[in-house]
Amino acid sequence: MVAMALRTQGYESVLCSDGDAALAAIEGVASDGGAFDVALFDIRMPRMDGLSLVRELRTRADARDLPVVVMSAYNDSLQEREVIEAGADGFLPKPFTIAQLRSTIDKAISHRQA
Repeated sequence: MVAMALRTQGYESVLCSDGDAALAAIEGVASDGGAFDVALFDIRMPRMDGLSLVRELRTRADARDLPVVVMSAYNDSLQEREVIEAGADGFLPKPFTIAQLRSTIDKAISHRQA
């Protein structure tokens, strides 16, 4: 559903089955000399959860500046604070609208470009 919503907003998506696959995709693009514009993933994922993935990305030179947005079904200030403290640029509680999705992604990208 999120990939379809992103497509309507002009974004291309790479879908990954878990946190390890997301990290591998980010590494693969970086090793080819490219970069994603933004990473969007859930807090709860198999094999590597969202907080661990954010922390790992922030330790890697090739992904340190990648804008990151984390989605969560848990909409509380503690969850949001944990995500931001881990190094994410945005937090998107579910359910959300396409407008909220777009706004959060745009803010995350702007935050890293500043």
